[in-house]
Amino acid sequence: MEGYGFSRAVDADFARRPARDYSQAMIVALGFYLFGHLADLLTTMGFLQGGLPEANPLPAKVLEYGGLASLVGLKVIGALVTAWIFWKLRARAFTVVFTCALAVLLIFVASINSLDVIEALAMGAAN
Repeated sequence: MEGYGFSRAVDADFARRPARDYSQAMIVALGFYLFGHLADLLTTMGFLQGGLPEANPLPAKVLEYGGLASLVGLKVIGALVTAWIFWKLRARAFTVVFTCALAVLLIFVASINSLDVIEALAMGAAN
């Protein structure tokens, strides 16, 4: 059944619509995402300076075998690779929302960790 030609007109109109572009939103989300990774790196270095071990298993092995420069490299490369993947998937609204959620989580965890670092440094200064 051919119908009234309405579906062909709708399909042609839909095909002419430009794809949604979430580039600006993704730039903001990735800025916060990379800031969260930077904050995580700084709190990790604060913990290490305070004499506390790395809590995550993979970074702990990298730190054990490669030293601090390898740990920093792992965290920076990991952040940049995931940011690049999110940028490539920016046409999907879910990716923007997911990146924002990860950024909020990273910043929250880094802020909690920074409070622990400040407390450890204060206890070390008091002794």
